[in-house]
Amino acid sequence: MVKVMIFDDDRTFSILLKKDLEVCGFYVMTRFDGNDGVDEILKNAPDLILTNCELPVTSGHVIVKEIRKLNVTTPVIFFSSQGDVNEAVKCFESGGNDYIRKPVELRELLARMKNQLAYLKLNDIQIDECQCVRINDTYFDFISNTVCEENKVCHITKTQSSILKALLAKKGQIVPFENILKECLGEEDFSVAAKNSLKVQLSKLRKNLNESGVKNVRVETYRKKGMCLYV
Repeated sequence: MVKVMIFDDDRTFSILLKKDLEVCGFYVMTRFDGNDGVDEILKNAPDLILTNCELPVTSGHVIVKEIRKLNVTTPVIFFSSQGDVNEAVKCFESGGNDYIRKPVELRELLARMKNQLAYLKLNDIQIDECQCVRINDTYFDFISNTVCEENKVCHITKTQSSILKALLAKKGQIVPFENILKECLGEEDFSVAAKNSLKVQLSKLRKNLNESGVKNVRVETYRKKGMCLYV
């Protein structure tokens, strides 16, 4: 498994990116400052390094300069929110192999990673947009059945995950109860018992989100109409 090490003090960004890359099949290590950055790289021997330009304690530039002095040739892709020519030049002069501006678009990052890891022939790096969806700071992972918001992670059941996925496909629109019953619970008769089962699932889903501290995901019900997801 390809090992990737991320250096970035933006914890939300790092955690969400870690999940994205893990879904794509990478083994990901995160560090939130540059403290002992060189030692961490030497100890863990990652195949690729993703680092912010500026980090607490020791900057990404300094870390990369130091590992290059030690003849470490691991590919490095720099992140930066500044996005100007001077910053890009500084990254390459520090020993970086590539540079990408924040906010990072996952497809672009994966393409750049594949380019730097071409010798490993990683032709299977991909992400299914239907299985992993990010809206602002909220991340829906329908493979591991989790909802993440900042540093909060909510674990949900497979059924709850399928309900969220169906609602997310029509975010902000009312989805009839019958559609959810048929698609997510496999119910065809839409009986009172089936509708009660859906109510139980919805109640548990709301409870899971609330107890996990996920506040930006809200599922509303409309009498005799259906359900709607707001993010």
